[in-house]
Amino acid sequence: MTTITASDIEHVLNQWASRKLSESQVHAWAEDRFCTGTYEAESDAANEVLARLDNMNMNLTTTDDIPALIAALHSKDFISILAGHDTRVNIEERKLKLRQIPLYARFCE
Repeated sequence: MTTITASDIEHVLNQWASRKLSESQVHAWAEDRFCTGTYEAESDAANEVLARLDNMNMNLTTTDDIPALIAALHSKDFISILAGHDTRVNIEERKLKLRQIPLYARFCE
């Protein structure tokens, strides 16, 4: 089994932030690795962030979330970091913004 490290995830997030990867590529990368039996996350924090990327289309995760995801990767208090971030996200605004992007479109109705 291959271990997915926080550094692996942070690298993908940074590639996405710099537009070297698209949201669809990030989602596919996470989908290939989360709960597959072939990969395991090195920590609970890495597993939680990987799970969020696996569900990023449903949860409308965007590049705006990258700082919180990276902070969570490196903290024992990752649950609080992510929960606090989630309360500040305006989902209705995101739905309007993302409805034309194929990865998110069906979740923006």
